[in-house]
Amino acid sequence: MNVLKLAVAAAAAATLTLAATPTFAATVYDAVKDFSFTDSTNVNGVWSYGFDAGSGFVPYNVVTQIVLDGYSWTSGTWAPHGVPAVVGNEADEGPIVYATVTQGKDVLNVHPGGSLTSGTGGTDYDSIVRFTAPVTSTYSYAGFFRVLDKAAPNGVNVSVGGGTPTLLSGSFGSRSDFSGLVSLSAGSTFDFRVNRAGDYSYDSTGLSASITAVPEPATWAMMIIGFGAAGSMIRRRRAVVA
Repeated sequence: MNVLKLAVAAAAAATLTLAATPTFAATVYDAVKDFSFTDSTNVNGVWSYGFDAGSGFVPYNVVTQIVLDGYSWTSGTWAPHGVPAVVGNEADEGPIVYATVTQGKDVLNVHPGGSLTSGTGGTDYDSIVRFTAPVTSTYSYAGFFRVLDKAAPNGVNVSVGGGTPTLLSGSFGSRSDFSGLVSLSAGSTFDFRVNRAGDYSYDSTGLSASITAVPEPATWAMMIIGFGAAGSMIRRRRAVVA
């Protein structure tokens, strides 16, 4: 009986170990659902929006309501055409439509730009949605880029986490999926980036991205050891009874 009690206690300890896993491990950070049109820096603790013209990330500083339920983050110092930008769909349901773009509830519009008033030439201005890790952990990420413009999209270069850019081209609705694991220390960043790949006209690009902290191996190891000890004790008890 004492052995059985020990087995139950070990199982309970293993359960408590699982319950003690930090709450951040189960938190899903969703770039679309977490979109904010009130703060472009460290939105909801992890998300920020900005651009890179070759000298590093610069947060957008102006938000504009471009259409009913459509809010655009961009820079107020240049961008004669309002791009680069990140646009969120704040409608209760369904897509928003502006110019030749149809943007559903499931994506942000991450639009690149350039330093000239025309679509080509000058300096590239990549548009970026940035994740800042709240804690040191391994993170799983998944999502997709999608063509949002129904006019004449000419293709964009998209990249995730500083990886090699890939060309997203094709007609409205064409998409490129991504997923993976990445180890991030607290305060480090992970970018979802769109580059104009030539002409930035008609480069509206949908982004869906979610990131989740994965429990550390030590946590899983403690839980497995606890259940293993419980199973071993139960087997010994059965052997004694036999």
